[in-house]
Order: sequence, then structure tokens, then C-alpha cells
Amino acid sequence: MSKVQSKAKSRAKTKAKSKAKSKSISKAKYRAKFKPKYKAKSRPKFKPKSNAKFKAMSKVKSKAKFKAQVQSQVKSQVMSQVMSQVLSQFKIDVKGHVRSRVQTKFQDKS
Repeated sequence: MSKVQSKAKSRAKTKAKSKAKSKSISKAKYRAKFKPKYKAKSRPKFKPKSNAKFKAMSKVKSKAKFKAQVQSQVKSQVMSQVMSQVLSQFKIDVKGHVRSRVQTKFQDKS
């Protein structure tokens, strides 16, 4: 194929493409004439979940909730540890019965 032929072929292709495009555009315009402009059902309704502010607030809330949960867990763990230490120091069992009020340091080792 010569240069002239290939150029002619490419020109024909582009022409056909542009014609098809314009045809499709004109078809769409023609269809649009008969379509109602506004449909009551197709109007977007307010959805708070799609709202960026709502999303941000929910994120903050969930973070705060998680933080509070973690803090309460840590608090309970620390308290249980402290209580177990205190109870073991004074030799008090879990039910609260005092085994011996004297600490282990001061007991005789005889």
C-alpha cells in the first residue's frame, strides 16, 4: 500500500467515526425532546449517611466510643492487679476473710 492509499484509508476511518459520533449525539438530542425534564422519583433524596459532615461525626463518635472502652478495660485491669497485690500483702483471700493480719515481712521464720 502506498502512502497516498494509507492516508486515504485513515481519513475515511476518521470521517466515519466523526459521522457516527454526530449521529449518536443527534439521536440523543432527539430522544431528549420527548423525555420529561424532571421526574419526581429520580430526584435525589437527602441521605444523612452520604453527607460528609455526618460521616465525619460518626467517625469521631466511634473513635470516642472505642477510646472509652479501652480506658475502662485498662482501669479494670489495673484495679484488679492492685487489689490482688493488696490482698496478697495482707494475706486476705478473695472472699474477704482475713487469714492473718500480720504481713509476711514481720512473721517469725522459726
